[in-house]
This record gives sequence, C-alpha cells and structure tokens, in this order.
Amino acid sequence: ESVKELVPFKNVGFKLQEDQTVLVEWECNEEIVLKYVMVYKGQDPGRMSKLDLVNHPEDFIQDDLSSIEEGVVYYRLKPNFEDQKQHYMSDLIKVEITKATSKGK
Repeated sequence: ESVKELVPFKNVGFKLQEDQTVLVEWECNEEIVLKYVMVYKGQDPGRMSKLDLVNHPEDFIQDDLSSIEEGVVYYRLKPNFEDQKQHYMSDLIKVEITKATSKGK
C-alpha cells in the first residue's frame, strides 16, 4: 500500500491592489491539521526572510509594496502542522511591479 503525501495547499495566489498592497492568499487541504503558516518574502528567491506568521484558520496576508516602484517581489509559504512529520515549502509566488502598476508614478 503506497502512502500518498498530502500537499498542504490546494490554491495559492495573489492580488495586487490599487493602494500598492499585495494580498497573498491560500487555501488549505482539509485533510491536513495546520497550526500556522510562516510567510517569507524577498526580491531574490535565494535570499528570502521571514515576513510574518499567520495562525490557522487565517488564510491570507497583506503586504505594503508602495516603497517599490518597479521590480519583482517573491513570497513563499511554509506550513507548520499539528503532526509535524514532513517539511514543505510552497512554490514561489512572483509579484511583478511595473511603473504602470505603481500608484501615482
């Protein structure tokens, strides 16, 4: 009998808002008992730092990007489970900011 590894997230995405905040959202797999999600952020996918810890059942984080006129910001989610038997990191969430999306620029 094979053991299927559960992927903690069914849906991960973002919305760049008019006020230059980004809303990073995720949807959890119901079969997994999640304690919290650690959200990482960085402009270099190889050098990301902790942004915030989001307690379950919250499933989003808002981040102010108004200081960035142009460039790319990456986010990554690391879930922490009640039954911590596996380590998991989400795929990179890539948010592109252009002069056209920068407020008032």
